[in-house]
Amino acid sequence: KNRTALVLHTSGSTGKKKIVPISLHQLVLGATAIGASSGLGSDDVCLNFMPLFHVGGICRNLLAPIFAGGSTVAMPFFDADDFWQTAVQKQCTWYYGAPTMHLLVVNSAKAMPTDQIPETKIRFIANAAGPLLPSVAIELRKVFNGAAVLTSYGMTECMPISCPPMGYALERPGTSGRSIGPEIGIIDDSGNLCPSGAVGNIMVRGPLVLTGYEGEAPGSSGFEPGGWFNTGDMGRMDDDGYLYVTGRTKEVINRGGEI
Repeated sequence: KNRTALVLHTSGSTGKKKIVPISLHQLVLGATAIGASSGLGSDDVCLNFMPLFHVGGICRNLLAPIFAGGSTVAMPFFDADDFWQTAVQKQCTWYYGAPTMHLLVVNSAKAMPTDQIPETKIRFIANAAGPLLPSVAIELRKVFNGAAVLTSYGMTECMPISCPPMGYALERPGTSGRSIGPEIGIIDDSGNLCPSGAVGNIMVRGPLVLTGYEGEAPGSSGFEPGGWFNTGDMGRMDDDGYLYVTGRTKEVINRGGEI
């Protein structure tokens, strides 16, 4: 259960990278949570072009489909033309990508005559590695005939954290969905839970959360009283438990008074 299965670097681009050991139990738990929240089944085919040295690529695109009895088509890299060809030929039903990739897919569709946009079986699209512009999400739904666009949230230290439910139709702009694994808390600087709608530090706890960075004492860096792990992001939750990420407190650059 506690055997280390992966050792990955954090993905933060502005601070010193840390080493995250991920146990076999956490990988299995995370992939199972993703599969259940997305309703994955044996008929689903993932179109993968995400790197498999990335926790999202491993958990969401590789392990989750396998555990659900489905399959994954592995593209060697992302290319908009190959995307359409592979999606049609392999009858892919979903894909997971970064905001720039989604934008390239949308732009490639816009460059085609309307009657030449390939017909796919894509039923949902998941986002990762940064916030997806609402305008791009709307365009994705148009391109893929109303497919759900799941603006998920996760990190190397805890994968997954939240995701909108299947059937989500962008009715809550800016949300990253509800928890699909860890307990999520919005905590103020005094360590107290914030009321609904108030902005605070997004923290998570539970078996999906790392126990400590490699080379550091367990529960040291990033951990707060109560077993909470500070994600370094700011956000709020509404009355229905939907999370909204609003900013970042860790690993930012402060120059000339601007963050």
